[in-house]
Amino acid sequence: MKPALKIISGGQAGADRSALDVALENGLEIGGFVPAGRWAEDGTVSSNYKGLTETDSTDPSERTRLNVITSDATLIFSHGKLSGGSLLTWKVARSERRPCLHIDLDRNSDDAAVEKILLWLRTSDIRTLNIAGPRASKDPDIYAGVKRVLAPRSLVNTASRLLRVCAVDGLVYCVLRLINHLRCNTLCLLGEIGSHGLSLINELVTSVAH
Repeated sequence: MKPALKIISGGQAGADRSALDVALENGLEIGGFVPAGRWAEDGTVSSNYKGLTETDSTDPSERTRLNVITSDATLIFSHGKLSGGSLLTWKVARSERRPCLHIDLDRNSDDAAVEKILLWLRTSDIRTLNIAGPRASKDPDIYAGVKRVLAPRSLVNTASRLLRVCAVDGLVYCVLRLINHLRCNTLCLLGEIGSHGLSLINELVTSVAH
């Protein structure tokens, strides 16, 4: 059975590409609109990224708009304030009244970023998530930053803090088995159990903690 979550982006080198790579590495479906000719600053977007759709325009802003309006929500990464295409993404999301979360990696640790993302996503029924951020030439560290947040280490650290709060043997055992079974990143977790499942887990943990 295919995971419920689909990841889309504009295919640009940097944050876009990092999101697609993480999704592919974990068997998640990918997609999204890219400029005509599959243009990216480092050349043509590789054909290995299947499911991407070319727009009729070479203007990147067109694919930015389409990715926002055809997804259920948009997640934007940055180091510092939004600018350029990332700022446009945020503005389109606001004007179209689409759910949008900005994660500033300069102001959030990897673990804190994961927690914010999960808290945001688990309250909505999201099947297609648009992930955006600066291109590599504008932020050489953004590819690695996005990948760290969506990587197993961050998920495990978040779950570990959860276990320290909920010192109940049965719950600890169940969460550890869940982590051991999935052995995947944040996006894979969402794809496997869905936002509804995360909501149920949160309700259980809250009731136990109190």
